[in-house]
Amino acid sequence: MKKIFIALLCSAGILSNTSVYGQITFVKGYIIDLKGDTSKGEIRQNEKKEVDNYSKVYFRVSEQAEGKTYRAVRLKEYGFGGQTFIQKKVEGEFDFVRVLATGELNLYEVKYEMEQVGKVVLDSDFYVEKSTDSKENLIHIKSGKFKKEMSELTAKDTNLAQDLEQKKYDYSAIQDVVDAYNQWAKKQ
Repeated sequence: MKKIFIALLCSAGILSNTSVYGQITFVKGYIIDLKGDTSKGEIRQNEKKEVDNYSKVYFRVSEQAEGKTYRAVRLKEYGFGGQTFIQKKVEGEFDFVRVLATGELNLYEVKYEMEQVGKVVLDSDFYVEKSTDSKENLIHIKSGKFKKEMSELTAKDTNLAQDLEQKKYDYSAIQDVVDAYNQWAKKQ
């Protein structure tokens, strides 16, 4: 009986250590520096701190190599697992934004932590950029002005504009709206 109890304690200790250390992992990814040079390697991910993806990235060329932390002012882009983060100037500071859609309209997401009822939660802001705009002009799409701002940005597609007017889309469907507009624009 004592042996079983000790075995269970050891198992619990191993499992608890695994879960603590299992939150930080390395995944295959890449970085593109300011000169445009691409390096492939591994990117550290911390499931508990997803918000870090928007301010910095820890990259190493291989498991044996020393890694380095990069902030958005030092890289053009990085990516892993089908996700791409690019450097953009958001509200006066360089940050990484996650690319959600590309085409005539580009859609980006920035996640941040905020306190809500005494608890820290993640929230997102969405930004749209016209790919035809020669300046980096990010338009912050706020939930309260979603219909107005997206109607203006997608006005060329009269069917989509009409759907927006009839409130067939809401703020949570922002990616669907941008994807629909980009599909329409490809056909023109």
